Amino acid sequence: MREIVILSLLCLFLAVASLGAMVWGALSMPLFSMDGLLLVAICGTLAAFFAFCFVWFAYEARLWEALRRKKEPAASSAPAEAEK
Repeated sequence: MREIVILSLLCLFLAVASLGAMVWGALSMPLFSMDGLLLVAICGTLAAFFAFCFVWFAYEARLWEALRRKKEPAASSAPAEAEK
């Protein structure tokens, strides 16, 4: 379980870093040159790939369900206290 969480966080970091490199490339060089287009295309592809891997690993590790369980007791305890 811990390995999947670490892999998902690594994929999230790489996706965000790829998006950052894409934004940096778009701002620092002419976007419609060959270098700019290739940089944006490659960084966008890497960001999409690692974002998909992050979502897949998080789904396999059931991280979404764990986050929902943490939010539910706080929301469900308020109506229970109001009824008493």
